[in-house]
Amino acid sequence: MKKIILFGVMLSMSSLLWFSCTKNSEFSDKYASASAGVLTANKERIVKFLLSTDKSFSEKDGLITFTLVIRDSKQKVLWDSVLSPMRIKDIPAKVNQLEIVKSVPNNNRSLLQVGFLYAIENVGYSWHLDAFNEGEYEKVIDFNFH
Repeated sequence: MKKIILFGVMLSMSSLLWFSCTKNSEFSDKYASASAGVLTANKERIVKFLLSTDKSFSEKDGLITFTLVIRDSKQKVLWDSVLSPMRIKDIPAKVNQLEIVKSVPNNNRSLLQVGFLYAIENVGYSWHLDAFNEGEYEKVIDFNFH
């Protein structure tokens, strides 16, 4: 009886080892690596939004609302997200910066405009935008609010 149980355990372990070492070509093709920042056919385009400040706004109690945006070259909004309003004095320092990572919707490969729009209560609107060029697969928008 012990030999049958031992044989069953050995067979199960061998099966697990065999299947866990099998290459999944569909997965590896989907996430093909890129070299030197050149976009490959299956590489997903990513935007990393970073928000911080290197100034002290401790006396600024007004509200500010940030919107993260990805637009195409015709100014059509592909994606946007509004952050909760915060006090200007609560914008984080660089060591505690906000970091939001977003995949480009539908992996749009054309020239894009990405960045931050913001509204300061009783002051007005402004923005920090940059181009996400064709052929690039990752863009970092590092917004140091002043």
